[in-house]
Amino acid sequence: MKVLILWADVQSANLGVRVVAEGTAQLVRCAFGPDVSIDFQDFRGRSTGIRVTIPRIIGLQFGLGRLAKLIRSASVVVDTGAGDSFSDIYGPKAVLAFIACQSAVRRAGVPLAYGPQTIGPFRTPIRLLAARSLKRASLILARDTESHCVAIQMGATMPVLATDVVFALNGSVSAHQDYDVLFNVSGLLWDRNPHVDNEAYRAAVHGMIQALQARGRRVTLLAHVLETDNPDNDAGCVSTLAQ
Repeated sequence: MKVLILWADVQSANLGVRVVAEGTAQLVRCAFGPDVSIDFQDFRGRSTGIRVTIPRIIGLQFGLGRLAKLIRSASVVVDTGAGDSFSDIYGPKAVLAFIACQSAVRRAGVPLAYGPQTIGPFRTPIRLLAARSLKRASLILARDTESHCVAIQMGATMPVLATDVVFALNGSVSAHQDYDVLFNVSGLLWDRNPHVDNEAYRAAVHGMIQALQARGRRVTLLAHVLETDNPDNDAGCVSTLAQ
């Protein structure tokens, strides 16, 4: 049996996306057995060698190209939504690519499951296309109560309330160093962005760290998105804050 996991990458610089990949794979093995064959496909295509581009998305709608062939080769497709990207808050490009691939999966006759993920919010007309995809899925797993409610409001049939796939991973981790408090600072939120007031975010981060240090706690900064050529990473703000 072969399962294709979409929008997850075990080699990603985003450690959250790695967790989505490994955790979803563990759920797949629990469901179908330890010998199931698993492929991971994300936009860069590091695992399959298939980079998702606009021409490939167009070809996919006609069942053409390597991506279409990869989908047809699967017994089941699990769409992870990259954890939190089945939404219009990051702009239309990614979610429209998700929806296009979901449509291609259904046309290929392959069962489509939404792995545990955030669903929504949708504040643009993309909501209509997203709702259509949700209604046609074989299984929807929401990782939080808000997402579960959104899925129901959008017309999904019996979405299942689950939890984050990180809890599917083996919890026994050998640390190379004894840490007290690991503090993740978000590069996405550190500079101006459409999600939060970045100045308020910076003030909150400084205030929390100072409060921890005042209580004698040792704070170690943790980058959740490692340094890459993509400006959306945590390395810069971690370095700035450390200084």
